[in-house]
Amino acid sequence: MGNAANLVESLDVKSLVAPQTLTADVLSAAFDTLGYEGAMKVAFITAAPSTGDTLDVTVQSSDTSGGTYAVVDGGTFAQLTDASTGAALAPSLNIDRRKCKRFVKVNLDVGGASISFAFGGALFMGAKKYQA
Repeated sequence: MGNAANLVESLDVKSLVAPQTLTADVLSAAFDTLGYEGAMKVAFITAAPSTGDTLDVTVQSSDTSGGTYAVVDGGTFAQLTDASTGAALAPSLNIDRRKCKRFVKVNLDVGGASISFAFGGALFMGAKKYQA
């Protein structure tokens, strides 16, 4: 039981994108992953896009907060459409901390003519290397 309790105590959850109605692309603020180790998880929940609309979500990283960001290896979620249902609307990705740079952002790219649908928010979850 001790190992499970230690894991839960070391887990840190941060909001990357607040809940909102999506009507245009959104790029989260940079999140500094310094002090985290091992696997990180990025997850979000959303309503299905409006008829004919799409949502593409990627996790990007950079060496500096204001630098050039590129999609992390394994950081592309499956595209969501108006036909998306169930678990597809609450996906998550495991990201290997060793395969991304220090700063992470989430990019929400919406497409279509009359974009307007509820987005429940995006979260980062990871284990801190050292506890205060």
